[in-house]
Amino acid sequence: MNAAQLPPVAPEVTATLVEGLSPRLRKRLDAAVTKLAARPMHRDGDTTTIEVDDETELRLHAPGGVVAKVEDVTCGCLLAPACVHRAAAACAAPAADLAPEPAEQATPEAPGPASATAAADGPDAAHDLGLNVAPASGPDAATGVTANPATGRAPDAATPHERASPDQRAAADALWSAGAAVLEAGVDGAGAVTQSALLRAAHTARLRHLPRAAGAALSVVTLLRAARAGDPSYRTAELVTALAELLGTARRVGTASGAELAAVRGRVRRPYSPDGSLRLYGLFTEPVVTDSGHGGVRTWVAGADGRLFTVGDVAPGGVGRALGVADRAVRLGDSALTHRELGRAGLAVSGATVSPDGRLGAGKAVKAVT
Repeated sequence: MNAAQLPPVAPEVTATLVEGLSPRLRKRLDAAVTKLAARPMHRDGDTTTIEVDDETELRLHAPGGVVAKVEDVTCGCLLAPACVHRAAAACAAPAADLAPEPAEQATPEAPGPASATAAADGPDAAHDLGLNVAPASGPDAATGVTANPATGRAPDAATPHERASPDQRAAADALWSAGAAVLEAGVDGAGAVTQSALLRAAHTARLRHLPRAAGAALSVVTLLRAARAGDPSYRTAELVTALAELLGTARRVGTASGAELAAVRGRVRRPYSPDGSLRLYGLFTEPVVTDSGHGGVRTWVAGADGRLFTVGDVAPGGVGRALGVADRAVRLGDSALTHRELGRAGLAVSGATVSPDGRLGAGKAVKAVT
């Protein structure tokens, strides 16, 4: 079984399943995750089935591409639902990505082509090049965030003297404690139980409107799993950067105010809307480095109707991450193209989803072929 073949599991689902285990089963959880990874699996629609043994099957039901409820993980063994298999499957699967958009503006290291510049300069310049870029009406053209008509502020903005609420400070403290536990345990000691505590803290932080810290926590969990699984793409520097982002952001929540608080809280992900089938043509790939310590790449593509879209891979890691991500596969359907290759090639996408600012979604329903 390849963990990448499993549907993403919501952080709170994994945390709840692990928390429900007895102390004895928690000690066996890491071994169960390793054992389950060696078992055969198959997918039928929204349901993924893992053969625990010759007589027992475990199922993960992911309507919409994500396992969103504890009841969506079922096992046929005699100890279910209190068995270790359900928690092991959730720990083996990718954590559903709830990371925020970085609050700071991305700083490209290379200038884009004229088409991208025109889109940024405004609809008139874009139309001169034959590109269909609709003018912003309500949502900001760069962020896709609609201002509150009563205050004139975006929902993520903060007043000059605003401070974090008690609930936000408590959530940030829980994140800091969970992150510190990872730092103390190290990669070898930060197993599934330690990771689940961080996932629980990330879920609470998201509910308290702290998407940046919650996203950093999920990045740490993802990198820990890659390190423990011996993933060849894992880099220690990325984990160090992600953990520093988590601890630093969580610590700043209690002291920040005004604009700094808005940056520390981060922005929630933009909504994605269905856009049917698209024929995309690669334009270029640019590196992205932000002041918040995120790094990666963004690939620009054009649709057959002239609209501009982007496919990004940005996560904690800074400049070091930005240098290597261009040669990783694009997170779009089953495409095997790297970002570098997509910048010079074409892609047919069905079931496409697009955010207000043109970002292409990577949900399970999205299919992509070259």
